[in-house]
Amino acid sequence: MTAIAQRVRRVLVIDDNPEIHNDIKKILQPTTASDDFDDLLSDITGKPAPKVHHAMIQVDSAFQGDEGIRMVRQARMEEQPYALAFVGCRIFLISL
Repeated sequence: MTAIAQRVRRVLVIDDNPEIHNDIKKILQPTTASDDFDDLLSDITGKPAPKVHHAMIQVDSAFQGDEGIRMVRQARMEEQPYALAFVGCRIFLISL
């Protein structure tokens, strides 16, 4: 496994509200805004911004509980389990 592959973390979001998925992706996945901030910091201080190595995060989405369970099982079979799952409580109450 390469060094880059080891840094990838998989997160599963299980919720029927697409806005929740979008919000979590905005929080967990890097954007170009951090590059803009680094450039601004360099301009202000006159020094290069410190390089921070962030773990890459892959965010997968499931919109129903059954779909989420299938994805977790598949990930385990492929030996690429999820590091974390955000689960909407109503999803599993409805599934019961």
